[in-house]
Amino acid sequence: MGLFDFLLGKSKKKATTNVNKTIPNPGNNERNGNQLWLDAMNEVDDEKAENLFLKSEKITESMVDLHFTYLGLYKLYYRRREQWPNALEKCIEYCKKDIEIYPQFIQEYMKESNVEPRVPAFQQLAIIYEKQGKYQAAIEVSQLAIKYSQRDTTKSGYEGRIERLTRKMRKESDSDKD
Repeated sequence: MGLFDFLLGKSKKKATTNVNKTIPNPGNNERNGNQLWLDAMNEVDDEKAENLFLKSEKITESMVDLHFTYLGLYKLYYRRREQWPNALEKCIEYCKKDIEIYPQFIQEYMKESNVEPRVPAFQQLAIIYEKQGKYQAAIEVSQLAIKYSQRDTTKSGYEGRIERLTRKMRKESDSDKD
């Protein structure tokens, strides 16, 4: 098939859609999913999105849906950390909740997918702790991420993050001795 045949729609092959396997079908009745978290992610008004996420958190029975609800909440709160009171604290809270449910989430998720997802809560929480100067807490989150075989989107990964945080702790400790 030539380029012009393709452009004119004379393809011999049927076009296939590239389905994103990382976001499950929220309406999958087999796992009692709800659509609210997906509606919230598509909502342009952040306050309405927050309300939808919070409703989703209350009614969700699926760990997969709960993970995506928490994901939406901590991303929303991190984005609004400068504008909304207590948004950063709420971001931390939902990162912790997402990390806490990780074992149940991954068990349920892997029934529907053969690709283990990256859960950004680990990296987000490590970044926040590092910015707050809580290096030991950031190291602990990074170690937990490694335990769960999670990937960091940085070049050196969680291992490099731990090395960098350890250097910062030593430097801070050395400056305290002076």
